[in-house]
Amino acid sequence: MLTGWYPADPLISVVIAFLVLGSSWKLLRDSTNILLEQAPRGLDVGEVGRGMVGVEGVEKVHDLHVWTVTSGFPALAAHVLAGEREDCHERCRELEELDSVVVLGPARLPASWP
Repeated sequence: MLTGWYPADPLISVVIAFLVLGSSWKLLRDSTNILLEQAPRGLDVGEVGRGMVGVEGVEKVHDLHVWTVTSGFPALAAHVLAGEREDCHERCRELEELDSVVVLGPARLPASWP
């Protein structure tokens, strides 16, 4: 023992534990959000739903779920009701093209998006 002060070893261990926890906090937070399948940070799911309803021929969007599959790879699933005289497959293709714009980058919508 260098100093003869016995509480030094446990105190230094606690300080090191807090340093490790503090430096790994972002990693723990992000991995927990992915495991809980939360919506990507900074993405307004309501705005995504309103944008999808804004597509011509789409009457209603419900059961909209947006989650992060892995870091930087968000996913989207929704029930979409097309108009009675609309081609639902065409609307689906349009929404898939929109989806690639909606989830670009770190979950940010382009300013020009509906």
